[in-house]
Amino acid sequence: MDENFKKKFMEAAGSNPKGSIMDLLLTDVLAKHGVSDNALRNLSPERKNQIKKISDELQLELKRILD
Repeated sequence: MDENFKKKFMEAAGSNPKGSIMDLLLTDVLAKHGVSDNALRNLSPERKNQIKKISDELQLELKRILD
């Protein structure tokens, strides 16, 4: 992994102690694609569970890579 990227990423994660790395990534990705909080709230329970599962898996993988 590019050390410059890792450093910047960890700085961003550290500047948001109440949030997670995943929060930072999701906020950026959703904003880039114009997805609002309201649109996410209106998803079916099945879709919400799928998204939660994927985000949990990504969070674990990011922690593994960055440690």
